[in-house]
Amino acid sequence: MNEESQKYIAVIFKEWLPLYDSLTPDVRALLKKMADERSSMLATRFYDFIFQDPDIARHLSYELVEERLSRSLAGWVQQILTCEKEDLQALAERQYQIGSIHSRIGIPAEAVLRGARQIKSGLVEAIRDSQVARDTGIAAIHYAMMAMNMAVEMMCHAYTLSHYRATKNEEAFRLYSLMDNVPMEYGKQQASLSGWENSAIFNIVSENRTDLNATLLSESEFGLWFRHKCVRYFNHNPQMAEITELIGQVDALITEWRTAEQDAGYKNTQSLLQKIHIHCQHISSQLECYSVVCRRCKTAKTH
Repeated sequence: MNEESQKYIAVIFKEWLPLYDSLTPDVRALLKKMADERSSMLATRFYDFIFQDPDIARHLSYELVEERLSRSLAGWVQQILTCEKEDLQALAERQYQIGSIHSRIGIPAEAVLRGARQIKSGLVEAIRDSQVARDTGIAAIHYAMMAMNMAVEMMCHAYTLSHYRATKNEEAFRLYSLMDNVPMEYGKQQASLSGWENSAIFNIVSENRTDLNATLLSESEFGLWFRHKCVRYFNHNPQMAEITELIGQVDALITEWRTAEQDAGYKNTQSLLQKIHIHCQHISSQLECYSVVCRRCKTAKTH
């Protein structure tokens, strides 16, 4: 059990323990009666409802439900309703195990929430129809609903943690795969950037202001590659942030030139060309830094 899970359990117990301590003997007796008499029926209700959704049912089979899952769920209902105070920690940890299993085999969290709603509804009906004092029934319903909600909440937290770890592992593998192609991709995009710079310089010197898309770095082959591939996979890398800013500055210079007077003057043109060249050199430098970082990561992973 990791530290994050234990912290979450501690938060849950701030509600659960006082709630448990408030139970009277009559309420505990009613909860035990419901657990003994209704747990199997509630488990059946859960799976009957679940099987109505084909997207959820495809994860299960009738044989598996009959032989194992229905009995396990009935046991879960009994544990939630009758667990002693000293056993609550173990019960909480069990919810994390269940949530992790759900994540690994692909049972969505909303399916668990939907099924749990059926269990709670059935339990409310059973307590309502029992011959007990009104206050006792209300207290039993309150505890049962709160306890089940907290148990399912811990399952969902475990599901989220497990899904997050799986996503990070998948991302790491994808990045590692990308690193294999970094030298080739880097060389290709350096050439693309250089080609765009030459084209932009030619357009500026020849006063060709009509080739709009070709004069925007963000819309060039390099710009599209950077935006749709680099930023997507390496958006937290400092080199990516600086290149993004530089591309924006280059586009701003080009846009300013396009809207300027035709006779802006030789000095202004030279200044524009110099700024674009400097920015492109900076982009090239940052791209080289990015390539070096990727190669180092690849080397570290292979040792």
